[in-house]
Formats: sequence, structure tokens, C-alpha cells
Amino acid sequence: MNLSDSSNIMHFSEKYITFEYDIGGWNNIRISFENIIVFALLMKRTIVLPPKSELYLLNSFSCISDYIDKSFFSSNYLKIISFDEYINRLPNYISKPNKINYKNNSEIYHWFRKTGHCVEYNTNTFFFFPDNIKNYSIINFTTPRFYPFYHSDNWINNMYIIKDKDYEHQIIHFQTSEWDKTRIIQYSNSKIYIESLTTHKFVYKFIRDYFKYNDEIRTISKYISNKLTTSSPVWHSAHIRRGDFQYKETQLSAMDILKVFKTKIPLNSVIYIATDEKNLSFFDILNKHYKIYYFNSFKNDPFILNTLTNNNFIGMIEQMICKDGFHFFGTYYSTFTHYIIRQRGYINNKNTWYTNMEHNYLKQINKIPCNWENEYPDSWENLN
Repeated sequence: MNLSDSSNIMHFSEKYITFEYDIGGWNNIRISFENIIVFALLMKRTIVLPPKSELYLLNSFSCISDYIDKSFFSSNYLKIISFDEYINRLPNYISKPNKINYKNNSEIYHWFRKTGHCVEYNTNTFFFFPDNIKNYSIINFTTPRFYPFYHSDNWINNMYIIKDKDYEHQIIHFQTSEWDKTRIIQYSNSKIYIESLTTHKFVYKFIRDYFKYNDEIRTISKYISNKLTTSSPVWHSAHIRRGDFQYKETQLSAMDILKVFKTKIPLNSVIYIATDEKNLSFFDILNKHYKIYYFNSFKNDPFILNTLTNNNFIGMIEQMICKDGFHFFGTYYSTFTHYIIRQRGYINNKNTWYTNMEHNYLKQINKIPCNWENEYPDSWENLN
């Protein structure tokens, strides 16, 4: 689908969601956008993509559509339009920006806030979509699915019940900020409660089947996974986050990582490591016990050289490679790791661990509302 194609213009009776890209890295941007997807599906609204901009840590002007498969933008279940098409659709009574500076999204975001209804929420707000918006006061707080939202150990969360008045706004807008107050980087299944289990399953099946990386990312990751399988029919994977990560308790020494690997991975096994560690000599001790591969091990392969068009794809490629390892060790608190965990959940790969042994188990007994620290299995389990 060409996002700027206006050949199928709809009437302005259509309702819209505008939003601002999160200020964090790619995985925070992706998580925030997934919340927008859920709102759009449930409220039957058209998503307006902001123009391309300098997204944090992505070294070029880009847009969510640069990284996601085309099928997402041509789905029968969700309508998505470009910013330019949105401007062309606006009726005269909505003032258009006098001059659009496409290199400064902050000006466009400010205009979004003036022309749309800004949803009022904060970090501790979770949204409740009732089965019937006219009988939303009849809520069973004791159902197993809703129980963790209402009975959190430390009840600090605010419930925002989506009512009929929320559907009336022509344009609703989700803003972000440098502070956490209006960021929606919590996982959607801990930020948004959908009372209908059937609808919940539809939403997360849609995200699984449509909101996925583009063909180039998936083709290169599959190529490298096949190369690893040729090297060893059973191989393993890990994400070792170091770099600028603020959670120092997750940054283990190489010796401690080795001890953790040994609990699950036989010696001399093949391990693919995704890492932001610049000095790969850090892993020398692992090389004495395992055969270690990195993306750099393949970057000069003729197929990679001829296929990779955007270095921003590399981290996403590595997530898809790690998905295929037999055992996977990830970094606790890392949203990069969490997406690998979900991708492994999609293919029912349960051999998933954290390098920090205090958080060795994937599943927590209770869901924590408004949480970004863990993916929760109801985004992939029993969707069919």
C-alpha cells in the first residue's frame, strides 16, 4: 500500500487517532505504537502517521512504515493514512498549519494537540474497554483476567473506563513528553484491559499476524538462522545488553554470564549473541567454552552485502535470529529482549531465561498493570 495514495478518500465522518512518536529507542517507539493499534482497532479509528523524523538512535529520517511489513498497511481490519493525506482530508473548519516544517515534528505535534482531543492519562493509568459502553458501570472486579488490574499489591493505578463520550470525538490524540507522564511505553496488555476475551484474542492475533518486521529484515534473519543451523542443528541465542543501559544490576561479568549459560547450554555449543558491547573481547572467556557468533560474523557474507539496505535494520534482524535459538538468555528490563520473548512465544519456544538468575523464569504469577518490565503471555498464548 502506498501510504500517500489518496485514490480511496473517505468522508470526514471517519474518526482519527493522531499520536507522537515516543522519545526513546526503537523498541519503546514500537511498544507505544502498539497501544495506538489497540485503540484504533477497538474504536474503529483511522491512524494518522506523523511525518518522517529523526527517531532516537535510528540514524536517518524514518517512519514506522520503514520497518514494518506492507501487509500491516493494507489490512482490512485497520486503516492507516499518511500525514499528507490527513491534511488533504481535513475540512475547512479545522485550521491547517500555515507552514509545515517536516524536519521539526515538535511543531506538528503541537498542532496535533490543538486540533485533537488529548486523552488524559498518566503512567499509572490503565484503560478499561467494557463489553457494552452503555453499561460500563456493571463491572465484575473478581474475574481472573481483571483481578490483577484491580488487586495490584501496591494499588497506585487509575482506571480509565472507555465510555460512549470517548467515541464521539472526531480526533483523539496521544501525546508524549520528556517525562513519563504521557508516555505509553507500557505493554498494551498491561495498559489496556479488554473485557471481551474474544476481542482480546482478535486484537493480539492481529498484532501477531500483521504488525511484524518487513520482508528484508525477516529474509536476512532467516538466512543467518539457516547458516547457524548448518553449523549446528541445535544452537542457542542470547541478548547481552551493556552500552548505555541504566540498570547496572543486569550487567554481569563475562564469567558470571558463562556460569549462567552453563546451567542450560552444553559446552561447545553454538551460541548467537546480540549485543551492543563494542569491545567483543569482553566475550573471550565464552569463546573458550562455546562457539560464539555475532552479526559481525556474517556482515561480509555476499548475500548480506547485497540484501541489507539499511543499517537500522540490524537490531531488528538480531531479534528475529534470537527468536530461533533453542535456549535463549535475555537481559532483564530490556525491551529488546522482551520482543524476542514474545516472538519465541509465537512459535511456542519456551526455553527462555534471563541472564540475571534472580529473574530466571519467564512467567510471573500475577500480571502487573501499567508495566514495561515484562511481556505477558496472553499476548501470544491461546490466540487461535
